[in-house]
Amino acid sequence: MKPATVRNILELLRRLISYAEKNKLCKPSGLSIEMPTVNNIKTEDLTADQLNALLIALDQSEDQVAANLMRLALYSGMRAGEILSLKWADIDFTKAFISIRNPKGGTDQKIPLNTATRAVLDSIERTSESDEKPSEYVFPGKEGQH
Repeated sequence: MKPATVRNILELLRRLISYAEKNKLCKPSGLSIEMPTVNNIKTEDLTADQLNALLIALDQSEDQVAANLMRLALYSGMRAGEILSLKWADIDFTKAFISIRNPKGGTDQKIPLNTATRAVLDSIERTSESDEKPSEYVFPGKEGQH
């Protein structure tokens, strides 16, 4: 079995034993399960044909907001949460950088604004659900909020 599968099975076993002991379904076993450390870093690359097919599908999509979100992920390497939290103020078109606030790693960072990413951002209309002012978010939710 793969290491992650072994870890998942051991975690399930640990929880079952803990539940049974807590609810007095069995005597305390004193059993201690040592959980293995799993390195599950995995990188997958699209082939040139797969990438071309994806870009064609995005161009033909009826939902261009979702297509732009996917393009931004492809071109910038940003995570979904980072993209959905992205504000227009985080983008410096002059110096060509995007500031990522509160990323998964914890430390704010700046990434380069490449030509493809800039083109996607330039194509996004700044709108809001309300008629007041444009949303501060690049991909706003209800009423222009996150």
